[in-house]
Amino acid sequence: MALANHAVTAEILKSIEFQLGASAGTLGTFAAHLYDGCPADALAPYTAQSLAQLARGAFEFLGEKRPGRHSIRTRRATLRSDGDDQPLTVIEIVNDDMPFLVDSVMGEIQARGLAGRLVMHPIMKIRRTASGALDGILGPGDRNWGDGTQESFIAILLDPLSDNIARELAETL
Repeated sequence: MALANHAVTAEILKSIEFQLGASAGTLGTFAAHLYDGCPADALAPYTAQSLAQLARGAFEFLGEKRPGRHSIRTRRATLRSDGDDQPLTVIEIVNDDMPFLVDSVMGEIQARGLAGRLVMHPIMKIRRTASGALDGILGPGDRNWGDGTQESFIAILLDPLSDNIARELAETL
């Protein structure tokens, strides 16, 4: 069963990569990390084009992070599934990697009576300039969180939230 899931996920990733284009470079690397840990059945309903667009937006956000600080935002997005547009609110967080980040974020979301449709949490080795601009994705994360290059990217897809509720959630996180 796990091998079948991996094969389906690999096919979905190839389709997303195709949508991103041959010159995707670091964006393509990021998209592979973003979706690699997702169950195939969570990605399969959506078009590769809409998943590629979601990855593009997330990658833009990853582009800047002040040293030693986290970044958080909420945004609206739409995923296409079987010809139907599904509006979403996306919460995105970039942070130096450390234990229990996802647990803490999900605890706050659940305390508000919300549930994530899909949670993506790639941990990556990142190279940044002194000002915090993304300079490269070096590879997947490992157990060496304290080396200064490991970052956690969290993206949580929720049912649409009002602007006020989304802003309050981001301020709390």
